[in-house]
Amino acid sequence: MKRLTVDAYADLILRGDDLKLSQDTIKELRACPKDELIRYHSSLGRAIRNSLGLWQIPWKPRIKDGVDVSKDHPDALSMAILEAIHKKL
Repeated sequence: MKRLTVDAYADLILRGDDLKLSQDTIKELRACPKDELIRYHSSLGRAIRNSLGLWQIPWKPRIKDGVDVSKDHPDALSMAILEAIHKKL
């Protein structure tokens, strides 16, 4: 699977192509400060990772203190996409 840019993924979601955000979710995201978006890691972040197939896209691990901190790791990538969505809203 080919990886898109973070902005392209955000645009897909905002258009509702792969994951449709409810009006309530959009309203909640608009009201959320950027530095608190991490609260969506296990909910909307998981939905982003799964709907966009981010786990199927290869990435090169970068291990620090036993944790993969690669910016291309699906967890990090979904957060970047969530931040891009937040910015576009």
